[in-house]
Amino acid sequence: MKKNISLFLILFLVIKISAQQYFGIYSQIKENTSQYVYADITNVRQGPGINYPIIDKLTLGQEVIINNIFDNKYVYTQNGIRACWISVSYVKDGINKQGYVWEGNLTFNPMRRGNTKFIYGINAIKLNKKQYPTEKHHTQYLYKVELKILVEDKLIDKKIFYTDTEQSYTEANVYENLGLKDVKNIIRISFEGEACGIPSYYYYFAWNGNKILDLPSRYGVGDAGIFNYSEKFIFPLEKGGKPNRIIKKIESRWLEEGQEFTSYDDMSVERKKEEFLWNGKNYKKIKKGL
Repeated sequence: MKKNISLFLILFLVIKISAQQYFGIYSQIKENTSQYVYADITNVRQGPGINYPIIDKLTLGQEVIINNIFDNKYVYTQNGIRACWISVSYVKDGINKQGYVWEGNLTFNPMRRGNTKFIYGINAIKLNKKQYPTEKHHTQYLYKVELKILVEDKLIDKKIFYTDTEQSYTEANVYENLGLKDVKNIIRISFEGEACGIPSYYYYFAWNGNKILDLPSRYGVGDAGIFNYSEKFIFPLEKGGKPNRIIKKIESRWLEEGQEFTSYDDMSVERKKEEFLWNGKNYKKIKKGL
């Protein structure tokens, strides 16, 4: 059965979707909450649609308050992203203002540490040009995601990465350096699946005050009562951590052929780990035996 885990993953992860579908990932943006503008320039319109006049422009990092979301009533598609129009209020040049902006131009989770803003959003939906499923991606289309970091509202650096499009939820967190050398913060951005067989991806980045640096990523996937695959990181300052190393603990559970599910404890299990060495600028996977 262990040999068939990869087959299980392929069968459950290959999901073709249309790039013009309304993506529920934007439904997590709620009314009466604050968000940052993710796009470099965002038009503020007099009404919910591109046919209404432009009454103002907002720049990257501007904070807005979500007043009303027009779910499925006023929808616009750009770069393959289909999202709603929303009414917002904001303060600009000391004046309280209101208008309508496209939901796709806002970040998902406003994050700030002091004078530093961590902003991410979906730039576009792109066709996966490689034969899928691959080790890294399992869908026909991919989200092109941008992470932007601003200090005193000035863009310092940005990072582009790609992830699958079947995930229905995203969230992000900013941590202290957790013991990594020459790092101010660690950013974790996740795109998570809520249905059986839909993987959850966790992308990690290091911020040194000037540049966004790549860290290893991890993911998990499962189907209740059939299989479960999970990865967990341990950073240097966490329990079981090692200096300048990131430890990835991997666990696979599965049912043997003909076995009925009773509990996860009765499933076959395999555990292993990987280690990555961090030198302050990049990471390198450590070969076994070192």
